Amino acid sequence: MRRKIIFLSVTILLVSVGMLTARQKRTEDLPQQMMRMLELTESQESQIIEMKLEHEKQILPLRTELKELRTQLKLELTAEKFNENKVSKLLDQMAGLQKAIHMKRVTQQRAVRDILNDEQKKKFDLHILSPEDHRGGTLMHTPRGQRPMRD
Repeated sequence: MRRKIIFLSVTILLVSVGMLTARQKRTEDLPQQMMRMLELTESQESQIIEMKLEHEKQILPLRTELKELRTQLKLELTAEKFNENKVSKLLDQMAGLQKAIHMKRVTQQRAVRDILNDEQKKKFDLHILSPEDHRGGTLMHTPRGQRPMRD
């Protein structure tokens, strides 16, 4: 009986460690994964790091403003008197900021692609065109237990 308990404990411990390791690999920084996959030169890597820093500097005020608008929206939704016009304006502002953030992200991705050689561009393009959302799931929403169909 004692051996069974020890065996069960060790098995649970090993499974837990395995799951933790898998989670760490999945949550590894995506840009780091991409840099490793592309086998960048030192020059390319430093250019991409500079671009990322500049991108984050441009995005930060937009994210801050978006967060403030979300807070205002929550206040409007919980107010005693609902002001549909104000909510509509807030949603329009939020949509504009989200579009600006996405456009900056796309522009930055394109700038990264432009510094790659032909072989790296192929890998980059395959990564972008992949149906995976790069966090372990798929972009397609499917009922639990069903796998998305692939071409």
